[in-house]
Amino acid sequence: MLYLITGVNGVGKSRFISKLVNASKNFYHIQGSSELMKQLKIKDGDYKKLRNFNDKIKKNAFKKIILNANKKYGGNLFKHAVIDAHILNIKKEKIIKVMDSSVIKLFSAVIYLYAKNNDILERIVKDDKKRDRAMFKTKNKENFQILNFYIKQFEETLENECLSTNTHFQKIPHFKNKTHLSIQMFDNIHKKILNKESNQEKD
Repeated sequence: MLYLITGVNGVGKSRFISKLVNASKNFYHIQGSSELMKQLKIKDGDYKKLRNFNDKIKKNAFKKIILNANKKYGGNLFKHAVIDAHILNIKKEKIIKVMDSSVIKLFSAVIYLYAKNNDILERIVKDDKKRDRAMFKTKNKENFQILNFYIKQFEETLENECLSTNTHFQKIPHFKNKTHLSIQMFDNIHKKILNKESNQEKD
């Protein structure tokens, strides 16, 4: 099975996947941004160069990554992979669609992580000290309103894309110090999908 673990910047996708992979040897983590940098021949960790790269070229390169992953893990009942990526990005307060239905349909399921908006903004501010995400033009109170709009757009776009491609879509809360509960919820979803796929193979 091939799962997309998605959500807005700062929701804690990396933490969730790290805990998931450590808890279960059945999952392989495909690091979306790292694989994209490799594909585009960008030095790993150079997020500024990745952000400034042509968006169309990035979309095509990412689709190639997912096509290859789908061949290995899509519909496979014994090998499973999770990839962290966005459907929408925000750069200098401009929302950019980076994934469309032709990619969404390649996943066995799409898992949308969400958290309290205040916590997300807090994580973004904290993370910006290590690497500037370049989400906002300036650091002011209006950023919370911009973030709220981004989250709403992200969720609506994702739901619509999954609906149009008949891709399994599930929301999982990812609150502070509750990652273990989020993983339990994911594990239950994974088991249901495996049972469904297994029964379809028997039929």
